[in-house]
Amino acid sequence: MYYAVVGVLEGMKKSLVVFEKFIPKFLSKSSTVYKAMMDADVEKVNMNIFKPSHLPELLANKLMRNFTLEMDFYRFCEARLHKQYISF
Repeated sequence: MYYAVVGVLEGMKKSLVVFEKFIPKFLSKSSTVYKAMMDADVEKVNMNIFKPSHLPELLANKLMRNFTLEMDFYRFCEARLHKQYISF
């Protein structure tokens, strides 16, 4: 891999902490800025109001079969982020 850090949106706070530790020259205050933005715009947070509350099991299984490489890569990124997070 050629990337020092890979973030995961579902773990934004953890990603920002790792970014700050690994790339402090550019992202030293990123978690502070993110928290301030979230506190200021609570009602304007990016949300998908059209997202269904439940994904049918048949559709979920089909997606998992068709996106196995993508899911493996996502799990790899998530595990790497966690490993970097607990390293300090």
